[in-house]
Amino acid sequence: MSFGLVLILTLIFFLIFGTPIAVAVGLATILSMLTAGDINALPAITQKMFTSLDSFPLLALPLFTLSGELMEVSGISERLVRFMRMCFRKLPAASACITTISSAFFGAISGSAPATAAAIGGIMIEPMKDAGYESSDAAAINASSASLGIIIPPSIPMVVFATTASVSVGSLFMAGIVPGFLLAVSFCVMHGIRYGHVEKRASVKLTFKEFASTFFQAIFALGMPILILGGIYGGIFTPTEAAAVSCIYAIIVGCVIYRNLSFKQIWKSVCEISVRVSSMLTIVCCATAMAWFVSSSGLAAAVSKAVLAGLSNKFAILTVVNLLLFVLGCIIDPTSIILLTCPIIIPITQALGLSSVHVGAFMIMNIAVGMVTPPFAGTLYISNQLADERNMGAVVRKVIPYIVMMFMITLVVAYIPQLSIALPKVLGMTV
Repeated sequence: MSFGLVLILTLIFFLIFGTPIAVAVGLATILSMLTAGDINALPAITQKMFTSLDSFPLLALPLFTLSGELMEVSGISERLVRFMRMCFRKLPAASACITTISSAFFGAISGSAPATAAAIGGIMIEPMKDAGYESSDAAAINASSASLGIIIPPSIPMVVFATTASVSVGSLFMAGIVPGFLLAVSFCVMHGIRYGHVEKRASVKLTFKEFASTFFQAIFALGMPILILGGIYGGIFTPTEAAAVSCIYAIIVGCVIYRNLSFKQIWKSVCEISVRVSSMLTIVCCATAMAWFVSSSGLAAAVSKAVLAGLSNKFAILTVVNLLLFVLGCIIDPTSIILLTCPIIIPITQALGLSSVHVGAFMIMNIAVGMVTPPFAGTLYISNQLADERNMGAVVRKVIPYIVMMFMITLVVAYIPQLSIALPKVLGMTV
């Protein structure tokens, strides 16, 4: 299948020379179709691009993005961090652990790793530096912790995967809870080992009045994940409806309760999110057309057959798949990875008898690792800028242990499906 080689080489060529991902994917698809002689199928590209957006579950993507932005602008993230600092101040390397725990909670609000890095980093990096952490350490801690933003539900990449692989968004959300918890605990253990000597445990006692005041200020931030996940799994609304409810909740809390969110700020957030989401949806359009061609042309089946024939061991196949996802995560954005690899990876994993929900869980974890690993490293660059660290090499060296640990835990989740699908099964959800 020479057109498959054309597809890969042209895509790599365009990406190397800085062509926007959506354009690169679209041009590579058209050129490979021409090579295959499928000229009559070219009009179908437009149809596939349109139908890819005609999806009710995909509507959750811009809505969750907007709700996370509104929660950040309204100051809810700051109140959340303040509460976490009060609760976990006696842990070893408390500031680092609080950064991780706050990132996990904010991830349950925003569904975005970059947004989590910006929101939590903007609040916690300076206190970490004041506590004795080097700026490179603070950036590395924040970048790795922010990766929890797309593993803890709700998660924007999970919505994209669920739509692409035709699996339940709710099931995939539940599949991310245990892996996300494992990562958060592992981060905190590593913080204690690496930085326990830097920051001693707090010795000042907290009064009940201080606790109550901080708790009531943060109660509406803590209620956000309960509202979203409780509503979904309580059967009150779908994930897409939950995303809309979360936007309304953020507006009410910001405008009526905290009174620091104006109409001007809401409009500014809507405009910023519109530009960001538009670029993501453009990639969805073009990548969906490529995925359709890869599947309908038989290329996906041929690759799947070749992989299964070349590697007979299940663990070897899973290792290769995870390594591929890890490498792609370092150089391509999450949406593109999901849309480009699903047509090939899903048939391979289905032949191994694996659930697509389980595959989605470890795929999202790989993407999270890639967001911390250069050269893409979205959360790393944001954290580096917030820490005002000019030596990027120092930050990369400090983040390597976290990358290694994240990838090892990802492999464990890939090898042991029960870690991701046990919770959805207990709740009676489809896996």
